[in-house]
Amino acid sequence: MSTKREDVLKYLEEANMIEISELVKDIEEKFGVTAAVPVAAAAVGIVAIDGIWQDLKDKNGFTKDCEVGRSLGYVGKSVIHPDQIQTVHKIFHPNKAEIEWAKKVCSVYEELTKKGKGATVVEGKMIDEVHYKRAKALLEI
Repeated sequence: MSTKREDVLKYLEEANMIEISELVKDIEEKFGVTAAVPVAAAAVGIVAIDGIWQDLKDKNGFTKDCEVGRSLGYVGKSVIHPDQIQTVHKIFHPNKAEIEWAKKVCSVYEELTKKGKGATVVEGKMIDEVHYKRAKALLEI
C-alpha cells in the first residue's frame, strides 16, 4: 500500500515535473510547467521546494525566478552556489507584516476556540482552522 506522499511523487515523476524547474528559464513557461507541484504537495501535507537556477551570472533572472516560485507556493529554493543564499532568504523568509498577521490570526483563533467557535473575521478577512494552521506554521519558521 502506498502513502499519499508516494502517490504524489509518482504522479509528479510521471508528469515529468520532478526537478523540471531547473530546465525552465522562461519565467512565463514556469507558471504552466511547475505550478501544479506546490498544489499537489499541499494536498498531501508536504512542502514544495523549487528547483535550482543554473545560470550563476544571471542574478536578476535568479531573483525573478525566486519571486515567481514563492508566488506559486514554493516554500524555498534549492541553491547551487553560496551567492544564491542571501536572495533565497530575502524572498522566501516571511516579512514583518506576514509575521504580525500570523501572530494576530493565532491569537484571535486560539481565543475563539476556547469559546467553542471555529471561524471569525480578522481585519475584514474570514479566518478558520486552515488559516490558523498556516499562520502557526509560518511562525515556526
